[in-house]
Amino acid sequence: MTKTRSIGHLLNNANAGLANVIQRSKELQKLSTYLKNAVDAPLSEHIYVANIRDVTLVIGADSAVWHTRIKYLGPMILEQLKQVPGLENLQQIEFRIQPLGYAMPASRRSINHFPSASPSHPIQKAKSSNTGTLKNVIQRISKKTV
Repeated sequence: MTKTRSIGHLLNNANAGLANVIQRSKELQKLSTYLKNAVDAPLSEHIYVANIRDVTLVIGADSAVWHTRIKYLGPMILEQLKQVPGLENLQQIEFRIQPLGYAMPASRRSINHFPSASPSHPIQKAKSSNTGTLKNVIQRISKKTV
């Protein structure tokens, strides 16, 4: 059985996973600040550093419009960011379209379906309904596919 630990211990302990996540997040926020300072105002509000892997910086944009603009400025941004201490070895930039707070599309999420014999299945609910209007609505909805 594992020992219960305080949140402070998990956040401050260098060996704890949360401390590493927090440190990584702070590094990415700092890099985002450098990135935003390298471009003009309207663009800077729509981009962020999503990741850094080895010699590759990954920049996220919140829409295709801003993705196109930041990609066009990529070579200039790469040269400016190479001047930042710690980024001298940066060799390439990748660009992604992904809004902050992005939710996975419904088509990629798993959808739970009711077994048709289940009393919770819409068809079964409609059959057991005494209200004609409710019965018609449930049957109409259950025929639509997700």
